[in-house]
Amino acid sequence: LADLSTHEEMHERIVKKGGIKTLLTLLIKSSDPEGQRYSALAIANCASAVFNRVAITQENDTLLHLISYIKNEDADCLGRSYCAMALGNLAAEPRNHEGIVKLGGTGALIGLLRNNLDEM
Repeated sequence: LADLSTHEEMHERIVKKGGIKTLLTLLIKSSDPEGQRYSALAIANCASAVFNRVAITQENDTLLHLISYIKNEDADCLGRSYCAMALGNLAAEPRNHEGIVKLGGTGALIGLLRNNLDEM
């Protein structure tokens, strides 16, 4: 799915066929950081398509899982960054703003930035 998500014409199909649910399952249940990275990256790629942004957030607790992963300081740093990229793409849709704020997305992103600065 990560490879398919690099093809813009596949974004809608991935979302409509349940690919986001599969990617989220990999993100939250896998112990393989590389698999988690590719999962988050594929979600971010699919969320870059304007027509997918609401659909992605309407099911599977997508925002909750992305924000939880970003908040997890023990999670892979690159995976957290890809989740932040996905969240940023989803935030480009005004209808997603309230959910992102209510779930602590703003604080999660600030925390990630602080962690990255501390590591420099």
